[in-house]
Parts: sequence; C-alpha cells; structure tokens
Amino acid sequence: MIADLLEKLRASVNDAEGLSDADRATLLGHINAMEPAAASELPSPEPSALDDLRSSLQSFEASHPDLTAQLNTLATTLANIGL
Repeated sequence: MIADLLEKLRASVNDAEGLSDADRATLLGHINAMEPAAASELPSPEPSALDDLRSSLQSFEASHPDLTAQLNTLATTLANIGL
C-alpha cells in the first residue's frame, strides 16, 4: 500500500508542471527517504525526514495543491502506521 502511494507520488512529482528542477529534486529526495521503511521492516526514517517533508508541503501548497494533497496523504498514512 505504501509502496503504491510512493510510486503515485513519484509520478505526480515527475509530471508536475511549473516545478523547478531543484524543487523536484527536493521532493523526490523526501520520497526516497521514506521508501526503505515502507519496503521492509527497516527502522523508520528519522523524525527530521518527516519534519522536512511537512515543511516542503507547506512551501508547495499554494502553487501545487494536487501534489500537496498527495504528499499529505502519504505523510498521514505513514504516521498512522507508526512510521
């Protein structure tokens, strides 16, 4: 389930129009930081990774509302399963 959300999110970030290369790289970095915890029973990501993701969400919310909604869903899902 989480892996599917990450893939959808990755595709949305890659397809987002008007997103700078630096912003795209930042978001993809946050997605990649969540992947090991979602793919296996490795330790969950550092709390700072989740905080960084939330901070990025706030920055992109006004200009990319659909992308922000997907990132928010991912963050909520990860939090709900204890990651």
